[in-house]
Amino acid sequence: MGIVCLEEECLQVGMFFQSMLKDVLWETICDICGNNLQQCVGIVSDKFRWVSKLVKNFSKELPLFHNVTENCFKAATFVNNKSEIRHPFLKYQLQEYGRDALLRVPFYGGGEFKPVFQMVEDVLSSARALQLVFLDESCKMVSMEDQTGKGD
Repeated sequence: MGIVCLEEECLQVGMFFQSMLKDVLWETICDICGNNLQQCVGIVSDKFRWVSKLVKNFSKELPLFHNVTENCFKAATFVNNKSEIRHPFLKYQLQEYGRDALLRVPFYGGGEFKPVFQMVEDVLSSARALQLVFLDESCKMVSMEDQTGKGD
């Protein structure tokens, strides 16, 4: 029961953070109850629900979370919507990671945490491909001409 609650509440996020949360969860379980794992699953689940709510509150109240979200939204929208940038981005993703996909962009103003978290993870996990795009001579002109591509 506790694991199901935990997965519903916290682990439905991106793969990198999901793996990290699972590692922290496992260490916490072992520290709390040793070999009697069934005993503390509910306790750990409650702890992670609290952490999840804390992160959601941070995202609403701290300027850093707002700035990161805003900048990732601008970058993802720019890359996805400008074909002169999108095509090289997909090429560099394939070259660097063996896969290519557009960056997920949540409905702006939707107020849900999970899609925003997925977008930030997409931007972070595509950092090298993004860097290569903006170092590419053919993309430099497009990004310089567009106010969004210039950044703040």
